[in-house]
Amino acid sequence: MFVPNLITAFSKLYLTIRPIKGMGALLLGGITLVWVVEQAGPTQGTVLVHVIEPDVEVTVGGQTFSIKERRYAPIECRLHAGRYPLRMKRGDRILYEEWFTVHRGEEVILTAYRPR
Repeated sequence: MFVPNLITAFSKLYLTIRPIKGMGALLLGGITLVWVVEQAGPTQGTVLVHVIEPDVEVTVGGQTFSIKERRYAPIECRLHAGRYPLRMKRGDRILYEEWFTVHRGEEVILTAYRPR
């Protein structure tokens, strides 16, 4: 008498758990697919910096560029996604400083100028 009742209880439990496992697997698969789609594509972004001042040093995300005269072509850098500083210095004096964020595959356009 005990064994048939035990078998019936396990069969009902099995029929209840099976759809829950299926929905859990579907949810996990969906989350994995969304993560894969987000990770696809370029890992870097492009930063274009227009420099207006002559005779300055411009630092973009750890890379330093020396501008000797007026330059009309922008500085182009490829940076990984993240937050970076833009600094423009003349000697030891910081003329301009700004923090910016680069997202994956994004193009960021900045202007380094000396505010009056």
